[in-house]
Amino acid sequence: MLFITPDAGAYIGPLADDCIKFVYDEEENYSISSNIVGLSMMGTGVYKLFTREDFHDLFFRMAILYRSEGIVEHFFQDHYLFEVTKNNHRETVFPLNIVRFLGAFKEFSTTNEPFESWLADLVDRLKGCVISSKLNGLSLFSGITGKNNLYYTSQPSEPEIRNARIFADRIVSEIPESVFKKWEKNFAPASEMHESVVQWQPRKNYDYEALDEAVKDKLTQHFVPYTDTNQDNTLLTKTLIHLSWFWANGYVFCENYQGSNLYWIKRGYRFDYAPLETENGVINLEMTKNKYHLEALFPLLKH
Repeated sequence: MLFITPDAGAYIGPLADDCIKFVYDEEENYSISSNIVGLSMMGTGVYKLFTREDFHDLFFRMAILYRSEGIVEHFFQDHYLFEVTKNNHRETVFPLNIVRFLGAFKEFSTTNEPFESWLADLVDRLKGCVISSKLNGLSLFSGITGKNNLYYTSQPSEPEIRNARIFADRIVSEIPESVFKKWEKNFAPASEMHESVVQWQPRKNYDYEALDEAVKDKLTQHFVPYTDTNQDNTLLTKTLIHLSWFWANGYVFCENYQGSNLYWIKRGYRFDYAPLETENGVINLEMTKNKYHLEALFPLLKH
C-alpha cells in the first residue's frame, strides 16, 4: 500500500472558475465521466454535489469504494483516477472530470447518507456498483470475481481510510471557492429545485415481512415448478419476489442501448442482483421475468 503524507505532491490540474462546465452541459451527459459520476454517487451515498463538503464526501468515499481500482495510488503517482474503457473507447478520468459535475443530484434524497451507515453497508454498495458497471459496459472492477472476493468480505483498514481522507483533502483544497460562488450565482434555484423534485417523487417501500402469510405462500408456491426442489431456493425465491414487486409497481425501466433493450430498476431502490447472475456474469431482468412468469404475481404485489 502506498504510504501517503498530507503534503504529498499531487494536483488535480488547472482549474480556473470559468472551466467548470456544470451538469447542465449536454456534451457531458453521455461521457464515460458522466457514467463514473452517476455510479459513484449511487455507490457512495453522496446524492448531491452542491458544496465543497459534498465533493469531499464523494472523493473520500470513492477512495474506499474503488479500493480495487487503486485510485488513490493513481492520483498521487500520476494525477489521474481511472483509465476506463467503454464500447472500445478509452478515457482517462481525472478529478477535474468529476468536479465538472458541480450541481448534479439524485432525485430521491435531499441529504447524503451518513458515513457510518454507508460504511456498514459498503459490501452491498460495492456489489451494486460491480453489477451496474457491467450493465453499462464499463471496464471497472475487473479484479473482483467470485462471491468470496476480499473486497466483499472485508472492511477498509485504518491506513486505507487515512489515505482516503488525505486524498479527498488534497483534491477539494484545489477547487477555488470562486467555483462554488459562481455556481450558486448562476444556478441559485438548484437547491430548491432539488428539494421539490425529491418531495414530488411518490415513494413506495418493499417489505416482504409485512406481506400477508397467505400471499407469501402463493408467491412461494409459484416458483416450485421453475426451481430445483433438491436445493434450498429461499434466497432465489425472495429475490424473484422482490423483483416482481418492482415490475408490478412500475419501478423497472427500459432503455434502448445499442439496439437492445436494457432493463433496470429505478435508482434509489436497493436490490441484490447477485442471486440472478448467470455463470458468465450476465443479468437480464426481462429474461428473468419471462423465465419465471413473474407477471402472474403482479396482482398480488401491486399497491
